[in-house]
Amino acid sequence: MGNLRMRLALGAAVVGLGVALGAPAFADGGGFTITSPQSGSTIPSNPTIRGTGTPGDRVAVDAVNQQRNEVEGTCHTTVGANGTWACTISPPLKRGTYRVVAFEIPPGSTRGAEDNEVAEVRNLTVRGQLPVTPGADPMPAATAGLVLLTGGGMVVAATRNRRRGRHAA
Repeated sequence: MGNLRMRLALGAAVVGLGVALGAPAFADGGGFTITSPQSGSTIPSNPTIRGTGTPGDRVAVDAVNQQRNEVEGTCHTTVGANGTWACTISPPLKRGTYRVVAFEIPPGSTRGAEDNEVAEVRNLTVRGQLPVTPGADPMPAATAGLVLLTGGGMVVAATRNRRRGRHAA
């Protein structure tokens, strides 16, 4: 038999959640919100911002660097008939911490007017891209085992090394 080893690694799964709305998310005309991302999230450098609002209203979104208090990315869209909106920030955001501020602008109004509704999420982190470095396969060829990945939890794998070479008959 070989010797039994335990491997411990951290595993994480990325889970996407989509919501389809058949009607506006609110009936009284209020409720302009940012639904994604949530405050405290890690976001890509070109995040898609999603929310709810009044159908037909325009939406302007700013990504503000929290350290410098400067707008570093924007996007614009219109709230759809189902009361939802989405737009992708550009240009790409640099590594850092951001707040996203969205303005709902009714027809005939201008940005910054008193009738604009404002929604905001804070502490969004852009980590940047990790470098890709070539290297050896982390699992030796002579190792067999079972690995179970669970989202955001620990992964424990038991492996058994097989001896190479001649075996006694």
